[in-house]
Amino acid sequence: MNNSLVFNFENMVGEVPLVIASQEYERDNGTFTVEELKYYISNVRFLDDDGNLLFSEEESYHLITQNNASNKLNFKITDLPDLQISTVEFSIGVDAEANTKLDNPGDLDPSNNMAWNWDTGYKFVLLEGKFFAAGETDYRGLVFHIGEDSNYKTLQFPVNLNLSEGTEYEIQMKANILGMFNSPNTISFNEVNVAMGGENARKIADNYENEMFSFIQIVNK
Repeated sequence: MNNSLVFNFENMVGEVPLVIASQEYERDNGTFTVEELKYYISNVRFLDDDGNLLFSEEESYHLITQNNASNKLNFKITDLPDLQISTVEFSIGVDAEANTKLDNPGDLDPSNNMAWNWDTGYKFVLLEGKFFAAGETDYRGLVFHIGEDSNYKTLQFPVNLNLSEGTEYEIQMKANILGMFNSPNTISFNEVNVAMGGENARKIADNYENEMFSFIQIVNK
């Protein structure tokens, strides 16, 4: 049957929605703003009760974007067969095969400004903003560009979803950006305000695997 699923991501700062540029949030005895947030959701798969693969989306690369220029917070998978889904799986970033070349189409097109300009490969998660530290008169730029194959993370979320007879559902997800900096590795903006590789990028990747993304609910559309 011609079933479909919409994945919708709500970007949050803790318990409040992310507002680009104009909203200040408290952290590390100071405040910060977010100018741009982007991340790749890739290789969407659906599993049954026993963990067996039911469906794997082809060419599965979706760039979620929130900035002053444009927002793209959802994507839709169409022409799905009838399925009884117990687990939704997707990855954060771009898998090793696609990450070795920059002639990919669609959301992987380098014109989306998510490809490194000094090396082959993609930024999996991009967060840029400003940090106003306590007692300082000027801000520090926040620049977190996390990539590299070792920082490609796969997540699973238990669901109970029956696709049949031409149904369309929306899977609502939350992406809490504070999860990039909290657990298991505490990243203080007073100490680290730039990460584009190395140990701090690895720590942030471990964090977004652990705490950034969560399942909210499924809505019948």
